[in-house]
Amino acid sequence: MGQNLRVEEGEYKLTVSIAEPYRTALGVPSEDASVTVPATVVESTDEGGHRQAAASALEEPTASAEAASMPITVPPDSALPDIEALPAWGMSIRNRKTGRSFLNFGATAWNAGPGILMVEGFREPESTTMQAYQYFYEDGEVVGKVDAGTLEYDNRDLHDHWHFRDFAAYSLLDDEKVKVLDSGKEAFCLAPTDPIDLTVDGAAWRPWLTDLSTACGEEGSLWIREVLQTGWGDTYTQARPGQSFEITDLPNGKYFVQVRANPDDVLLEGSSDNNVALRKIYLRGKAGERRVVVPPVGVVDTEGSDCGKFC
Repeated sequence: MGQNLRVEEGEYKLTVSIAEPYRTALGVPSEDASVTVPATVVESTDEGGHRQAAASALEEPTASAEAASMPITVPPDSALPDIEALPAWGMSIRNRKTGRSFLNFGATAWNAGPGILMVEGFREPESTTMQAYQYFYEDGEVVGKVDAGTLEYDNRDLHDHWHFRDFAAYSLLDDEKVKVLDSGKEAFCLAPTDPIDLTVDGAAWRPWLTDLSTACGEEGSLWIREVLQTGWGDTYTQARPGQSFEITDLPNGKYFVQVRANPDDVLLEGSSDNNVALRKIYLRGKAGERRVVVPPVGVVDTEGSDCGKFC
């Protein structure tokens, strides 16, 4: 259980560190195991009158006519995001009574910063798509704008919002790392769903939103903003038809689940060297009773399974 600190209003520095043995277990270098951020303690507006801390809170830039009408402008490197793919996780096999088998998986791409990843879409009333632009901010001021393709409205059940294309792509590769299958997942509603590394420069400790309810608009929306703030990832689970991999006719053996961020280089980012992540898996079992074995990635075992000789 955490402890509440009784402090006066004012400016402070808050230091958070990863203690042993967790630092060693997670493979975190000692120089990266601690971060210090500014904190401002102010009087709360709650009825209880308790003081509260606002640690490294970032205010969301407001929509402005100046930003919308800004010409295409290449931003400084300091305002660029860095989209990084993480190894796939949450592997499972769904064997249907029809004899067909599907590999489900989860995938996360995150923004390593230092800049915010922000995409805004604009639509004429008669248009069925939105023109997308990527905006770049420093100190709350827009410093760049580039084309970012289009956004499309998805009216399927459990969606009903505007999707940005080309954020990520998923493929299944064979043991020679040759593509076997592609996932049908190709459009996304960007939102910071998971904190990945809040020690990176520009990380947002208190993001503006952490779900899709306010990010991706309604069918009649003429303007939307989708954001992936620094230090945060956007996670999708591929378990729906067309998104998971059908492995019914694939032979047993070694494969790789590939997660590729920014697959068509639509988004402007600081580096593309970390855009691809591979997760090794083994398909086993007979027809209708397929299973998957997933070795750990370093010291991280997301599956919690005993992979025996496959590890």
